[in-house]
Amino acid sequence: MKPIIHASHLSMFQKCGESYRRRYAEGQIIPPGIAMVVGSGTHKGAETDMLRKIETGTVADLEEVKAAARDYITGSFTVGDISLTQDEKRAGKKVVAGACVDQALGLLDIYHRGLAPMIEPVTVERPWRVEVPGYPFDLGGRYDVEEVGGIRDLKTKGGRPAKGLEDRMQQLTLYGIAKGIEDDKPIEDVRLTVDWLVKNKTPIGVTRSTRRTEEDANRLLRIVMAFWGAVEKGVFMPCAPDSLDSWKCNPKWCGYYDTCPYARGHHAVSVPNTERVFK
Repeated sequence: MKPIIHASHLSMFQKCGESYRRRYAEGQIIPPGIAMVVGSGTHKGAETDMLRKIETGTVADLEEVKAAARDYITGSFTVGDISLTQDEKRAGKKVVAGACVDQALGLLDIYHRGLAPMIEPVTVERPWRVEVPGYPFDLGGRYDVEEVGGIRDLKTKGGRPAKGLEDRMQQLTLYGIAKGIEDDKPIEDVRLTVDWLVKNKTPIGVTRSTRRTEEDANRLLRIVMAFWGAVEKGVFMPCAPDSLDSWKCNPKWCGYYDTCPYARGHHAVSVPNTERVFK
């Protein structure tokens, strides 16, 4: 059976090959950070809404939606399966867990009232796997919500998404390829929608739709082939920890940071900086 490539595999490899090696080649699974726990808890609440809508045609009760998220987050903290930064450890697990729950519930209030009523789900959290003829791997993943003629993906984000971000998301291109193959239709006919829940002080929801072309699909498959070739050869380039663009190389976002031979923070010698201002 062919190996399966997921969007998360490609994304992790592109951000940092060393973290991909640790996770998938070495099998060193690191517990998620609080941002991922909030996102997963929010997904649980949204899933409750969508499943009820498939069953009855209407969304679930808001308190039921929030209970699903609350149970997931508090359960994650109870079993200790969370990576906390030093600041979060100092604040205390109970305080951090409460803040995570509050944030997820605020996002779900927006989702339930503003987004869920306009979504017409066919399936929720459906796993998929498709064969791409001529390639040495299959593509796989899980659709958040499948609608007639399209796929919706739910994401939480710290700030309002940049304009056009959905047009560049490789994950959506992968979904378009898969859905086109499943439904035996051109990728251009697949509607791809992102429902963003933005973690502002007052949360907001932003919904944007996009489509892909055959060239978009071919370009991504070329990228996946390059990724696959590197993995097959055991080439795992780390990200550039000194680059201002390498937000991933941070203990808040990478569970491997403290034991990574490439990360700068805990290896650096503290040298006082000097500054002169000229006018």
